[in-house]
Order: sequence, then structure tokens, then C-alpha cells
Amino acid sequence: MKITIEPDLSTAVEYFFASPAKTFKNQSQSTKVLKIPLQQRDYDWGNKDEKGNSIEGLLEDMDYHISESTDNYFAGTVLLENQNSDSLKLIDGQQRITTLFLLNFVGYLISRYRIENMPTYPSPIHYALQFKDRFDTFLKFEKRIFITNLNDSVDSLINQTGATESNQELLKRIGRSNNTERDYWANITIRLQFDDIDINASIIETIKKTNLLEHNGKFEFKTNKGLYANGLNIILDYLIETNQQGPISNDEYLKELIDRVEKYLHVCGLASIISEDENDSFRLFEILNDRGQDLSALDLIKNIILEKCKQKSIKINDFTTNWKNLKNNIRKSFTKGKADSIFVENIIRSEGSTLKNKEISYLSNKTTKEKRNIVFMNENIDDFFLRLLASSLILKELNENTGIAKATNTTPFSRNAMTAFQYATFMKMINYNWGSQIILSSNINYLKSSKYKNSFNIGSNPDWKNKNSNRDIVDLNHFTRFLGDISLKLGLLGVVNGLATKNLPTTSKDIANLIIQNIEKNPNDFNSQPKLEALKNQIIALLNGAIFTNVNINQFESRLSTTFTASTGQKKNIVKILLYFIYNQGGLVHNFSYPELEHLEPQSPTAGSNPYYSSADRTEIINRLGNFALIEKNINIVDFSNKPLIEKIRLATTDPNLTSIALFNNDLFLNLDYENSKTKSTIYGAMPLIKKATTNSPLVDDSFDLNGVPLPYFFNERSKFLAELARKIVCNTTKFIDDSGNY
Repeated sequence: MKITIEPDLSTAVEYFFASPAKTFKNQSQSTKVLKIPLQQRDYDWGNKDEKGNSIEGLLEDMDYHISESTDNYFAGTVLLENQNSDSLKLIDGQQRITTLFLLNFVGYLISRYRIENMPTYPSPIHYALQFKDRFDTFLKFEKRIFITNLNDSVDSLINQTGATESNQELLKRIGRSNNTERDYWANITIRLQFDDIDINASIIETIKKTNLLEHNGKFEFKTNKGLYANGLNIILDYLIETNQQGPISNDEYLKELIDRVEKYLHVCGLASIISEDENDSFRLFEILNDRGQDLSALDLIKNIILEKCKQKSIKINDFTTNWKNLKNNIRKSFTKGKADSIFVENIIRSEGSTLKNKEISYLSNKTTKEKRNIVFMNENIDDFFLRLLASSLILKELNENTGIAKATNTTPFSRNAMTAFQYATFMKMINYNWGSQIILSSNINYLKSSKYKNSFNIGSNPDWKNKNSNRDIVDLNHFTRFLGDISLKLGLLGVVNGLATKNLPTTSKDIANLIIQNIEKNPNDFNSQPKLEALKNQIIALLNGAIFTNVNINQFESRLSTTFTASTGQKKNIVKILLYFIYNQGGLVHNFSYPELEHLEPQSPTAGSNPYYSSADRTEIINRLGNFALIEKNINIVDFSNKPLIEKIRLATTDPNLTSIALFNNDLFLNLDYENSKTKSTIYGAMPLIKKATTNSPLVDDSFDLNGVPLPYFFNERSKFLAELARKIVCNTTKFIDDSGNY
């Protein structure tokens, strides 16, 4: 058997869809086309109903890898067969290769849209420069996925016809001017080809029929049906849902998405094995696919536990059953990505370490790069297992609590309100993963103090799911609630300020280490009142020095006031959480059951109806902090729907069905009515004056024009006001976030 193994990981950009085409090791010609044989299964990753969709899992894993490392991400193995031509046959690895092809195609579609929808520029030279930059980006994606027989010189295209926004020759080149699509596709050959005629026709049809559109302020693909179309939609939805930066404009927003696609394509690497004939290919395929599931780090940890138990003659009761429970908990804790690996990473981080790629050596106390803390090095192996089991249960409950309980119609906002458990759930909802890991660190306090007989989750009333009513005694319950509270504040400020890959992980790790060091330095009384009080003060001092600085606090308020937009699921959750705590200040208690964000100025105005805000910045401004309220879902659907802002205000202040609800008597709602705007609040202090213009020429501080249409001043001032309230609540390291008392 003669095989060739590429010495380095192969990426889509440098190998599979390289432009110019790449010659693999020991190949006679450059690889222009990848051919998928008849025996290959269909594109299963395009199945939207697949639980924990593999495309999302791959993208999530790459996002996490990119945030933690500068190396290529290892995505698996691909088996190729030499064809002694400019093509290679893809024997194994079709799902990943097809996904990389579709990622390239997503970049192609977005870059094409940016050419078609170029902003207006002040002069032809500006237009020409912008077109050249956009065309170069488009060309990069086009050449990776297609072999073309078209003019690639942007300079000659511009020189032929002149640089103007209506230049049909330029649009003709990308197949987007009138009646030119057929000519364009006639000069295109796809670089991923299927021997199955029907499958090949399916992917070609998807490629030809898919276009990027903007609909109701959201980008989506207009495409056909099928697995490849599903794959494209899964990729675009993921990009939009996980976009970390609020768009400055649609054009800049799309440029950010292109940059992310490029990162994926440059970092995703596959180990390439190339056979010389079909017999060798078959034998290699059998070997690669008859190996069962790969051993994960968790499986290796199981071996460590069993080996040490054997060495020390320790018997763990019900180990087999409990290990199954642990695995089941992990599966329910992380529904996307490589659950076992993510769990092991959570355990290592809860020990105050960020070590990667040496997990087994670290947990076996064999690594020299980063030694474990003494408390873990000396931990009995059966106690270590109990800690793993307790941690898996905590993470499972957190993940389950982020969802909606259909039987009771409740959400995280109504379950275990104002407790460390709720706060840890909120941290998960804003993707502050270190928050969960700090909680796992804190659970060690309970385990150690009870000699591993007790944890957060043991008993009918787990401590972290209950408010601590006696704040005069600093016990473990009080410390747990403090830690959940301060960690949530840390996560909110860190995520809003974009510190997720900078100071936030470092400071979170330092908190975990402070908790662990308290146990190590005070083994006999680490949970006593004086020691817990000292630990609390250490954590506060750390945060005040590293995160809650004047610079960061001012930036937090400034971003919420001006540039922050709830354009992703993560950012919507941030707004929900901030409003939840703002509404519940001053001793007020609004018992939300199923709260949803309500756009005061609606996202989707009723066609032909007035008055709506209709300026060019509408998409951006309706997602500003100042345009949101938090109300019950049933009210949103039945009463507000897509009514104009002024109608919503009238309903909230006059409709008996709504005025009887305590939430609509909150000063923040009473402030909205320009006919009787409440400007002083015993809870919130001075509030902005909401008033309506008295002439057709509104004043600079008018919130509505003469017809009741909201003006920019309304959104700007309300965003500024809510941002100031959020700062006072989040950036406070002396009292609880629910305004119930001091730490």
C-alpha cells in the first residue's frame, strides 16, 4: 500500500480550494477539482433537524479555538485518491469539505451583495477604489469555488466604461446585471463535483438560485430547498446570531461577517491522506471508519480514576451507574460542540488553570508547565470523582435553566429569582463561560467543608438557589450569593466592553485562584466568618483594580448609550438582564413569568400606517438600548404587536387592562407619555423630559414631532438615561445587584 500524508494540516484556502490551485505532496498536477464518488452518503450536515447540528458545532469549536489559540484548528482527517489528473477523488471527509465549500460560497454571496449595494461616494475615483477593493474580495471567493473563463481585471472593467454607480459592465462581470446570469454561469465550473448526477444537479441549482437579501432589517438567503440550501442558512444564521460587534451600517456589518468567514477558512485544518488506487482507498476507508468513537479526554480521565482506585485499593460505590449519570449530565450541559472536551476544560478552569493540550498530564499531576494547586494534587481519587459528578450536575442544571419550561410557561427570569443560581444562568445566557467555572470553584468550599458529603445541589433546598436572608452573618450561603452577584456584574461589563478575550478571562481565573488559595492557606477554618469576609474583600479589591476602573466604567456607560445595539441573541439577553434589574430597583418586585423584549418603535411597521420612525438609520436605532422595554409575552402579542410607539404609550397609560399591571405604573413607563411625562422618580432620580413638538420644526430637545413620530432625541436620551442606570447597578462593588442591601 502506497500512501502520502501531508506533513501539515490542509486548509480550504491553502489546499482544497486554493487559488491558484495547489499541488498536494507527490501529485503530478495541481488540484483544481475535488470529485465525490457515488458511494458517498448525502450531505447529512445540512439536516436542520439534527440535534446539535454539526455545522454549528464545527463553527462553535472554531470560534472557541480562535479565541484561545493562534494555531490551526484540527477538524479531522480527509482521505483522497490520486486521479493522475487535475482532480482528486474525495473518499472520506465529504461532510467537512462540503461545509468548507459552502463557507466559501457564503463569503462569495456576501461580497457580491456588497458590490451590488455599494454606498454613494463623493467622486468617481472614490467609487473606483471602493469597487476595486470589493471586487478583489469577491474574486478571492469566486476563484476558490469556481473555475472561470471571465475577465478578472477590475482596472480594465472600469476603464472600459467609466466608474459610476450604474455601471452595468461591472455588474455584468459578477452576473448581476439585467439578463446576464445565464452568460455568467455558462463560464463557470464548480470545483466540488459529485459523480451522482442528481446530487450534482442539486448543489448546482442551489448555487445558481441563492441570493443574499435584506428583509425586515435582517439578512437572509433567498434560495431553493434541500440540504445544501439548509447548510447555507445554518451558516448565515450562526454568523448573525454570534456576531459580537453591533453594526455601524449594513455595509460594515457584512464586512465583519466576511472577515469571520475568512478566519474560519484560514484556521480550519484537516489531516490529508492520499492513496494511489481504489483498492488502497477502500482498505484505508475501512480502517478509518471501523475505529468506533474517538477517545475523548473524559474517557482518559475515567482510566486515570480506575487505575488509581486499583493502585490504592479504593472502591467507588456505584461507579458504573454514576459514570453513566455523569456522561448524561454532560450531554445535557453542552448541546453543541464536543461536550466531553468542553466539560474537562470547565473542570480545569474551575481549578484556576487555563492549560490546554496537556489536560491528562495536568490532571495526573505530571505536567511541569503549570502545576495544579495543592488542594487538588492531594485530593483523594474518589473525592475527585465526586467533584466531577457534582460539577456535571451543576452545569446540567444551568443549561436546563436557560430554557423555557413549557409545562409551567416560565423562564430564567421567573425561576429562583435573585439567587446565585439565577445569576449563573444569566452569565451563561451572555456567553460568559468563566462565570460557570467560578461557580464550580466556589462549590469546592461546600465539598471540602463537608468532606465531600455536600455540594450546591444536595438536599431539598440547595443553598445557591435560595436568597440569603441573614446578611449579618457572612457564611457560605452569603458568600455564594455574593460571588454569583459580583461575577454577573463582571461578565456584563466585560462582554459589553469587549474584554472577552482580554482582561475578562485573566480576572476570572484570578478569582478562582483566590477561592482555592483561601482553602489551601486556611485548611481548618476557610469557611469561617473572618476568612470568608477577607476572601470577599480580596475579590472586590481585585475587581476594582483590574475591571471596575474609571476607564472601563465610563466605556461601559458610553457603549450602552451610543454604539451598543441588540443585534444578536447574546446582546438581546444583555438588554433583557439589564432591564430586569433596572425595573426591580428600589424595593420593587416585578414578578416576570415570560418576559420578552418589546421594541417601543416596532421592528416591522404595519404597511401604509403612520406614524413610524423612517430615517435612514432606522435599523440601527430601533435596536438601541433606549428603544426597549421588558414586558410579558402575552401583553406583547395581544396588546402591542407592531403598533406605532405613540399608540403603545397610550395603551400603557390609559387601557385599564394594562394600567392595573404594576409594571406599567413603573416610573420608567410613566416617563414615556409626552402629555404627562414624569421627570422625577424616588427610585431613578431625574428622568429625561419627553415632549412633543408644537410646530413643524421640532426643537433639538423634542422627543416627538408634531405628528407623534419619535425623533432621534427620544432614542438618544433614553439610551443615555438607561445606560446611566445600568452603570449604577452593574458597576457597583458594594451592594447586591437587586438593590436589597450591601455585600
